[in-house]
Amino acid sequence: MITLKANEFKNCKNKEEERKRARFFNTLSGIKTPFLVGTEDKNGYQNLAIFSSVFHLGANPPLMGMIFRPTTVERHTYENILENKYYSLNCVPYSLAKNAHLTSARFSKEESEFDACEFTAIKRGEFSCPHVFEAPISWTMKYIRFVEIPENGTLLLIGEVQEVYIEEKYLDDDGQVLYEKSDPLLCVGLDHYLNLEGNGKRLPYAKPHMRPKII
Repeated sequence: MITLKANEFKNCKNKEEERKRARFFNTLSGIKTPFLVGTEDKNGYQNLAIFSSVFHLGANPPLMGMIFRPTTVERHTYENILENKYYSLNCVPYSLAKNAHLTSARFSKEESEFDACEFTAIKRGEFSCPHVFEAPISWTMKYIRFVEIPENGTLLLIGEVQEVYIEEKYLDDDGQVLYEKSDPLLCVGLDHYLNLEGNGKRLPYAKPHMRPKII
């Protein structure tokens, strides 16, 4: 057992130490379920982006939160949600890890990650946001508000669940969602993906139109 003090990470000597610090704190919070967030702007341009910061806020009303990085650069998902007010959350299987990771690349606003990352966009219900056809579990969210976190400039998105689309075999009679039956994609940090059996792979920084190779 070793002790790592947070203040020891403050003074990094070079870029490699900065990257090591970021990797450590990005992975410290453990295994999460990443979701693909589907959005669309007023001109019909669709966007798909992977987020690992989705969490439950309450059941009545059904609220969920999601953390966004500071808007110091273009954030297409953030901009589309403010414009359209609706977005989808999509859970995809482990077999699509490379496709999901590629959505984090910096594509132009006019280029759809659905097409570039080989996902199928579909509309569900009456809401104007695209869903991932390949997702066995997905749902539509309605924008409530963004709350700025002053300590680091990140934003907390609060949204309300509108409609859930789920294959019956992934839903128990008592209302429990059986994620374990869908072989869900899991992640640790920004580039380490794994499944429930513990099989995992790390993928490099995503770049547009470059299929990720396992590190």
